[in-house]
Amino acid sequence: EDFVLQRPRKADVIRWLWLLFALTLPFFAGKWLRIELIGKIAIPAVLLVVIMYGGIIRAFVASPLRKEIRGGSLVLVLSFAFLTWLLVGALRAEEIGPAVKEIIKLTSCVSVMWVIALSFPSDRAFERRFWLVVFAGSSAVMLYLMYFYAVVWEYGALGNDLTHGKPVKFGRNLMGYYLAIVLPFCLSFCFLDGGKTRGQRLLGRLCLLVLLTAWLYVSSRATWVSGILATIAIVWATRRWGHLLLFVGLSTLAYFAIVGKVGELELVTKVVYLFDPSSAPHLNTYENRLNLLEQTFSLWRDAPILGIGLTDIKTSGGLWPHNDYLAILTDLGVIGLGLFVSILLVAFVIVVRPVANSTTALPWASVGARGALVAASCFMMFTDAYTFLLLWIVLGFCLASARREVQVS
Repeated sequence: EDFVLQRPRKADVIRWLWLLFALTLPFFAGKWLRIELIGKIAIPAVLLVVIMYGGIIRAFVASPLRKEIRGGSLVLVLSFAFLTWLLVGALRAEEIGPAVKEIIKLTSCVSVMWVIALSFPSDRAFERRFWLVVFAGSSAVMLYLMYFYAVVWEYGALGNDLTHGKPVKFGRNLMGYYLAIVLPFCLSFCFLDGGKTRGQRLLGRLCLLVLLTAWLYVSSRATWVSGILATIAIVWATRRWGHLLLFVGLSTLAYFAIVGKVGELELVTKVVYLFDPSSAPHLNTYENRLNLLEQTFSLWRDAPILGIGLTDIKTSGGLWPHNDYLAILTDLGVIGLGLFVSILLVAFVIVVRPVANSTTALPWASVGARGALVAASCFMMFTDAYTFLLLWIVLGFCLASARREVQVS
């Protein structure tokens, strides 16, 4: 019965909220899709709050964590330790206001992770329906954006802002981050599941082609590298090397379709510049990143174990290192970085375990969650994203996949 596609009961309000969350998840991809509520906030974040305070939080009390998720107790301890260390970092900070704001954001992020981990419906039919809604909604948003950036403006890179009536570069990494996380789930779905009906299979493949096109067109180095590593992780898990050729083939098709419309992509210029700086003398991003690394390490040496204080690298140091690991290392020291990386590593081990121990078909959502976590972990080497909800949503789905496999077994 897990595999029979059934509509949620009208009385099952929580499931309808989850589907609404899936439909609005693409709103994380752009600031222009957000609403004004205590600052700019994405609608899915509002829905998660509604779900949490609508009674789902009772999952914490319903059953022991150790029975729900193998290794979940360790993640819970690490999460609590990390939040505690954030408080220590805030007490050491020169400006307490930004530090307190950072603690509130990360506390909300960790709460969201556990809400998803312990309350996301565990039957496979609903899981398939949920992600098909995510893929369809994401593809619709990307097609809408590509229409303006490629057809109307014929711009060399996809952006996520339509409020200025012209192409805008700022904020593009946010959309690239979203694509790098959703694409692995779509790849895994098409590779391992595909759906139970012809319509589901067709929808999944069309969405994959659209998301691949947007992933290439966004022309972000972080997005490209993260997506490639996530795909390698998925193919490595499945040992289906033909899927890698399929990925390359579809990407090549999408690439030439974009180039045929807008000409050379902006990212190609950046790659060529890496080997031939004279080809684009106006670019200096690599030099800027190296300078940021040197300045960040210089600050870290002042307090290598405890850190200089939460958010001090940005407030007092005036640096945006574009690397979450370095930012955490500088703000919270070796201890803070160790706790954060430990959360990522334990979550990865948890989501890999069901795949490794599966005696039947590979659970596609677990494989997709593994790829998404690889992509998110890689993306944080290029930007400041660990306080974004997206990372913690991925961690939540990693734990939720592990919980489902425990229940199935």
